[in-house]
Amino acid sequence: MKLPDNQVENVILEDGVVHLIKPLLTKFDRLFNFSLEHELSLTWLFILLQRLFANTSSPLARWTIRWFFNSMKLPDNQVENFFLETVLEWSSNNFVFLKGEEINDSKQLMEQCLESYLERWLDHVEDPNSCLLTLLSRIQTIKWSHISLVRVLYSLRTYALNHQNQSLLKDEHIKIFSSLILTQFHTYAPVLRLSAYSSILDIVIYLLDWSISSTSLNLLRFFALFDRSTFLSKHFQIILDHFSFDIRQLQTFIGEFISSEDLDTSLDTRLFSLDNTLLEYRQIAFLLDLIDIHNTDMLKTIFNPLIENIRTAYQRPYMSINNVRKSIELFSGLIQENYFHSTNFVKDWFSSSIRLIVREGLNFIKIHSVQQPIVFVKLPIIFLMIGNHGDISRFLQELISQMEIMIQQQSGNTWQCLFILFIHSMDWLLTNRLSDFNNEWNTKLRTLPLFSQLLPLLDQPNTNIPQADMLIAKYLLIANNIPSTDLYNNIIDDLFKASPRELPYVFRAIGVLLRQTQTTIENKCKLIENSINVLNEVDHRMPVYWPCLTMFCQTISSSVTDINVSNLLTEWFTQMLERCGHISGIMNTILESIIPIWLYEHRIQSSHLPIIIECIIFGQIYQKDKKQQWQAEQLVEQDESFRLLLSNTHIIPEYCYDRNIRVLMQLFILHIWPSLLNVQQNDIVMQIITKHRHLALRERRPRFCTNSLEHRIMFRSLQCLLCLTSVIKNSSLLKTIYDNIVATLTRENEPSLRLLSEWIIVRLISEDRTTRLNDLYEYLHHAHQHRTGTICAWLSIASHIPNLLLNQIEQIEYINKIFEYISPLLMHSNFHIRTFACSTMVKILEYTERHHLENETPYEVYRYFKRNDEKSELGRYIMKLQSLFLYQFDPIRDFSLETIFYTLPKLSLIADDEYLSPEWFIEISQQLHFTFPISVHNVSTILQSCQAGIWRLTATGKFDIGGMQDEEGSSTIQHKANPYPIVEPLDDTEFRGSIKRSQLIVVASLIDKQANLGGLCRTGEIFGIKELVIGSIRILEDQQFLNLSMTAHKWLRIKQVQERELKDYLIDMQVQGYTIVAVEQTVNSQSLYEFEFPEKTLLLLGNEREGIRADLLSLVNVTVEIPQAGVIRSLNVHVTGALCISEYTRKYMNMMK
Repeated sequence: MKLPDNQVENVILEDGVVHLIKPLLTKFDRLFNFSLEHELSLTWLFILLQRLFANTSSPLARWTIRWFFNSMKLPDNQVENFFLETVLEWSSNNFVFLKGEEINDSKQLMEQCLESYLERWLDHVEDPNSCLLTLLSRIQTIKWSHISLVRVLYSLRTYALNHQNQSLLKDEHIKIFSSLILTQFHTYAPVLRLSAYSSILDIVIYLLDWSISSTSLNLLRFFALFDRSTFLSKHFQIILDHFSFDIRQLQTFIGEFISSEDLDTSLDTRLFSLDNTLLEYRQIAFLLDLIDIHNTDMLKTIFNPLIENIRTAYQRPYMSINNVRKSIELFSGLIQENYFHSTNFVKDWFSSSIRLIVREGLNFIKIHSVQQPIVFVKLPIIFLMIGNHGDISRFLQELISQMEIMIQQQSGNTWQCLFILFIHSMDWLLTNRLSDFNNEWNTKLRTLPLFSQLLPLLDQPNTNIPQADMLIAKYLLIANNIPSTDLYNNIIDDLFKASPRELPYVFRAIGVLLRQTQTTIENKCKLIENSINVLNEVDHRMPVYWPCLTMFCQTISSSVTDINVSNLLTEWFTQMLERCGHISGIMNTILESIIPIWLYEHRIQSSHLPIIIECIIFGQIYQKDKKQQWQAEQLVEQDESFRLLLSNTHIIPEYCYDRNIRVLMQLFILHIWPSLLNVQQNDIVMQIITKHRHLALRERRPRFCTNSLEHRIMFRSLQCLLCLTSVIKNSSLLKTIYDNIVATLTRENEPSLRLLSEWIIVRLISEDRTTRLNDLYEYLHHAHQHRTGTICAWLSIASHIPNLLLNQIEQIEYINKIFEYISPLLMHSNFHIRTFACSTMVKILEYTERHHLENETPYEVYRYFKRNDEKSELGRYIMKLQSLFLYQFDPIRDFSLETIFYTLPKLSLIADDEYLSPEWFIEISQQLHFTFPISVHNVSTILQSCQAGIWRLTATGKFDIGGMQDEEGSSTIQHKANPYPIVEPLDDTEFRGSIKRSQLIVVASLIDKQANLGGLCRTGEIFGIKELVIGSIRILEDQQFLNLSMTAHKWLRIKQVQERELKDYLIDMQVQGYTIVAVEQTVNSQSLYEFEFPEKTLLLLGNEREGIRADLLSLVNVTVEIPQAGVIRSLNVHVTGALCISEYTRKYMNMMK
């Protein structure tokens, strides 16, 4: 029967409730093949995919996505609809094609699939040019998330690299790309913005129809958008080979530029370039490079008329002022461009020619700045850059003389125009030619009475000058250390009047006042407090926020060691740390200004110590959208050419911000430690210990501990304490650390934290062997009084002690004594203690062999422990311990920053955003000249080849070695696991081969009582069911459950599905082909003994009191009941489940055998 398209669509989308459309979903393949066979439209499929992809976390969506990528192959004539209707119209953050996630059971990335469909589409259409134009138009009109657009462009770039020289892009394509650059990327993260620009340029270079290059102004404008040294250098030879322009066209461009009106500042797109980003300059500079001029005659032909305009402008008053001004602007832009020719012939000619007309150019600017001061204020830069000292000094003196004359003649406020020109020129010289003009400024100009006289007059209004520009000029004067009195109240008023554009200039002037010795403490506090208030009002989403923050940090940098303002700054630092939770990069900016001051002064205010501690353990667990941005940054970084581009632009990806803070502060504290006062050292250690203890004493659920924010902070605290053991010389302080870590071992079960604690204790034992070895012996001797994890930790510590003992006599004494304490533990009732005791014994025996101490120790008595039966449970665990890094790790040999911050977190299965690369430590230490006693790299490579520790929650609730971790364990986002946490059975190869499992899954999530669950676990394992589903895997810690299950939980796969998740889980299993059989008394129930169980059966058991909820019964395929002859209407749920499992097994027993 042939169904109409709209009927198929209505059947699927008539009701969004999942359980109503599930019967159709189970027949997706048949429906899809039916549509293809009868040439029906696949619109129904695209709409359904859009709806399901909107929430990729639901089981139904995951199943559908898996089916789509693994099973479905769209025909070529449907690929275009797939792209335009599904991919491009569905561009939310949650859209699966644009996230780069991997599908379960599939290693293919989403981007690869996207690229595959893109390639098929463009390869099988008659007119790929128009298809690309449609695609780009849709990209331009859709409101994309940042990550989605970057990834779509990245996929297009991959297509372009694989299909070079196909000439697909025309003038209209270039116009859209230019529009994307100018309108879409200004709010993007720097790395993603850089990636987008790079991808667009690569797409155009490899797919452009170069025949349009001689006529397309859009193409020239497009190339002018890109910074030359950053982007165009890689492709310049290709452009040079294909572009066709001549000198006549260049002259036309220059003529249009000279005759044009003022430039449109909206075109000033700063694409990672510091200066001269106006498109007109870049277009002319680009043509100069392409024409490749090699003789002065050609340059004279083009540019001598412009030079002559500037030289004779003073003599010819009838000449157009605009033409001369535009000529100066053009030379200013061209001379600051970086040309690709190694000789820089053009640039050198410009410099030598302009140098001859410096005096005339400055005179022209001085005369006409009175009428248009803001237009002419930046024109002198080219002459200040090239001119000799005499010409520039004469220009400055003439400006001062004219201002004095105007003030004496009381000719209004026209002197303000010359003042703005003077102060901007002087500020540029003191910034860029300090060695030439610093002495003249400080000895001749700065102390002139004129400037002190002018300061109060600068607030007077001037119709020719905007108040904002006047404010900037005023504070440039103050910032250059002009002496004045009674400025403070006036500055505070201006602070609140200034817009974010003027704030950096005001902050700069405040910094000068804070450094002046005559500034009182009261005024300092008032200036800083009001500056903080104003800065807090600036929106961090505005681009001007970061220049304001940077300048404010430089402003207060001189005061960070001032005890009088330390409390005020500490409060602000704390506020900024709180803001860092959702704004990346703030603390990086602050520390870049403050750390050098602390290093120079060799001291820190005690009130700032809490901030240092917060920075050492700094780092948030960010929301999913931020994580996706960081994943996108890491994705584009995988491309080698982009990594080179990133290095050349000195852009730091945002995902590195938090880690850089930790690296910087860890190195800083190690470097500055000897300079700190004893009370400060003690304060730092106590604050770290207090922060760690506060979190350690809180009740934490083991399953959610690893990689939570609490766990990370505790881990970072222990890392810091471990590093500090290398610089602390105070024995009482070391004892404080030791006592706290010993207390930590008595309560800590998390493996990565326990390992760091063990490492710290080993290092501290070497400082006081006699006393602390006695503690070791005491804990081992009274093992029965302590927790299992504590004794295992001390046994691990005992295995490392021989490496601390350099004297052979001490080694022999220790080995003889430790054997006495370990021996009883070899027969301990607890399996974990026996395992660690035996492993420690084996390790010490191997140490004895290496150092030839067999005759001086009871080696012969214990050597048989090295011959454990590998098939025994103890033997298997000992072999696992020996294969893991725990056994190979040496706390003395491996003591390095690389091991502490990179290797150990990686081997402990900490989330990868906790890894601090040793290269980062080296880079920062070289930048700031840090010195510290810990080596950066590990001298040994043994740990690099070690197997990571795989922690599993066992039946006793302790972390053990073996098994697999939840997916949550490797996640960097704080969210629940996977979605159904699983406890795997023991990995016993010998027994696993003899165990036969059926396809039966027993769902007991509705059951409450531990005894019933324990009995079901035991019954299920005996009959070989595939899986037991329960409401919480924490029940495995309950003693009543353990008493009933015996050891069955160790051999049976157990999954957690909470009651609220049960509905989605049943649907998920149903679409995987399972028949849901509920044990419940209903009007339609069949007799258990008459029902034929399908092989893939999911048995749903009800609650002891409530049975199975009605909403769940609506999802089941069959209900069965057990025939009864007595009076009581119900059986115990464990017994009921056992009877059903037995009946299923009776049918499939032969198959299992």
